[in-house]
Amino acid sequence: MKYSIQDLTEKEGKTGNKYHLATLREESEEGTESKVSSFDLIGKKDGDIVEGEIIQNGQYLNFKIKKEYVAKTGGASAGIKVAQERKQEMISKTMDRKEDSFKISATFRDATLLTVVWSQKTPFPLSQEIEEKWVYFRKWLLKNYDVPTDDLNTPF
Repeated sequence: MKYSIQDLTEKEGKTGNKYHLATLREESEEGTESKVSSFDLIGKKDGDIVEGEIIQNGQYLNFKIKKEYVAKTGGASAGIKVAQERKQEMISKTMDRKEDSFKISATFRDATLLTVVWSQKTPFPLSQEIEEKWVYFRKWLLKNYDVPTDDLNTPF
């Protein structure tokens, strides 16, 4: 049933919960009035029309607003779209990291192989010389790692 709110006042219960006292006028030809208490009138004001039911609870009349459940359209698909975009972004980051890890491991391996070949041709290399040569080869490999294979100036 529909009711018009009149004389709405906010009260606080013994437990600190806020509720409202109001006079509700029935929106029908009879127009009967009832003094009720309700937790459901928060955010409402005098003159508002509400739909619900008045329930007798001992000596008190309580008002319960009729809950309307409206199916949301597009809400789920929007959430799925956001999740898919986030997933795509994470996949992209993972692929970049994977490529970087390939680059790191390949340059480490190749710098080590080049340093071993160099040390075999150098009589009694010192550990500092070996380290410097390894760093030199690694830097050179990193610099030339992403060179296109059809480039005529490719160093190898």
